[in-house]
Amino acid sequence: MALIEQLEHENKAFVIAPDQLSIGRMERNVQRLDTYYQYAERAAERQLPELQDFLSSR
Repeated sequence: MALIEQLEHENKAFVIAPDQLSIGRMERNVQRLDTYYQYAERAAERQLPELQDFLSSR
């Protein structure tokens, strides 16, 4: 994780990740999984302009 954070800080990587993971890796509750998926999808959509800027600067 430290390497990813370092690369992001150096503007060599763009990281799309939730602020805080509030669901377990073995979660089986479909409703919770769907809710979390929708949250993550909205978060990624909010970052889209930043991602486009990052990619266009390459």
